[in-house]
Amino acid sequence: MWPVRVGGRALFLTCLFVGSAAVTRGSRGPGAAPPPMVLPPAAAPLLATPIPAAKQVMGSGRLRVQGTSEVWAAPRAERALAMRAFPPPALPSASNLPHTPAGDVDRWVLRLAGSQRADTRRALQRMARYDMLIRHALAERGLPRELLSLALIESHFLPTATSPVGAGGIWQFMPETARGYGLEVSEYVDERRDPIRSTYAAARHLEWLFRQFGSWHLAAAAYNAGDGRVGGVVRELTGRRGGDEVLYWKVRPYLPRETQDYVPKLLAASRIARFPEQFGFHDLVPDEPLTFREISVPGGTPLSKVADAVGVSADAVYELNPHLVRGMTPPGRRWPVRIPAAPPSP
Repeated sequence: MWPVRVGGRALFLTCLFVGSAAVTRGSRGPGAAPPPMVLPPAAAPLLATPIPAAKQVMGSGRLRVQGTSEVWAAPRAERALAMRAFPPPALPSASNLPHTPAGDVDRWVLRLAGSQRADTRRALQRMARYDMLIRHALAERGLPRELLSLALIESHFLPTATSPVGAGGIWQFMPETARGYGLEVSEYVDERRDPIRSTYAAARHLEWLFRQFGSWHLAAAAYNAGDGRVGGVVRELTGRRGGDEVLYWKVRPYLPRETQDYVPKLLAASRIARFPEQFGFHDLVPDEPLTFREISVPGGTPLSKVADAVGVSADAVYELNPHLVRGMTPPGRRWPVRIPAAPPSP
């Protein structure tokens, strides 16, 4: 362990044994079509009880609703882990692998904890809102729990994040990849921005990438540049489809510049997310975990009317339904709208 000064604070870089590196932005590069694999529809945790039949009465500019679901809260990861014979795997960081530039990871640690400190701090606080949800989705499929930090470098855990190339949501899926996992991306609904459905789809995508390459570092690179592009480079250099973690570092110079930086940045984010105080992130104020109720409303209902009907602010309803991109339910079909779990104060 050795101290390094960043912004007047002493940070301690250590050769930590951190989790693996894989991401789910949906393969943005060439060959980024949805995986040619038949998978069941993306799963999301079900509410404790179904939404009771509710009365919706339109008129006088108001929507009166009777009947709501039980409160949804993310399942605990321990439930999924209890069903597995072995704990999820964990892989060594670059500093534990031979012939790899571990210093590149340290440089990203300094950047995330230095020049990008404000953004990293806000991401660490927002992480608490989705922490339990993501950990459960990963544990359910036996994936390394450290993959939680992927959303930190992708979107800072912001469901409304959109990249210049059109990737969206916490996991920055491209539209075609999202649709390949059963997510709706349409004029009125973009489930890439639904933190629940996109997270369970992301876990399935991560699992698929790992199956293709046999390495979380290669899977992360494929997520960033496209599985076709990374697979082509690996085949050209080695004659194989995938390999171990060291292979990524061998083929790294032949990948796009962004992808060369991607895995070091990911490993750095994982290190900070696990031990934030070691890097000067003290007194974090975590966001409240995601909870909500649902009500079933007719198609074409503005979210502002839902908020008025249940007596909460429109902003609170918009925040819980970022996937309803036009601020209303899709016309022609009933839709469950999320509302705050707690009733408004009198």
